[in-house]
Amino acid sequence: MQCQGYVALLGSDDQSWGWNLVDNNLLHNGEVNGSFPQCNNAPKYQIGERIRVILDMEDKTLAFERGYEFLGVAFRGLPKTCLYPAVSAVYGNTEVTLVYLGKPLDG
Repeated sequence: MQCQGYVALLGSDDQSWGWNLVDNNLLHNGEVNGSFPQCNNAPKYQIGERIRVILDMEDKTLAFERGYEFLGVAFRGLPKTCLYPAVSAVYGNTEVTLVYLGKPLDG
């Protein structure tokens, strides 16, 4: 997906769920579904920090960690279908690395 200007692409339709780190909003189906993480002073994220996406298809949940701090479950009741982690960045010279940490997949 690609779009001109600052647009939250992840969470913009009924088949994606997103967390906007700039304003700490959870997005799904083009709507804001609350703030995340749910704490009084949401952290500001720094260059080089590691954000872990925890997609648990047995529990049908999507959660996040910052470093080794569990931030909580962001979404529950995900559909039982193939889901693919994704990252969207709008700032120039942004680098993102995705690493699969789960059990080895057959095939």
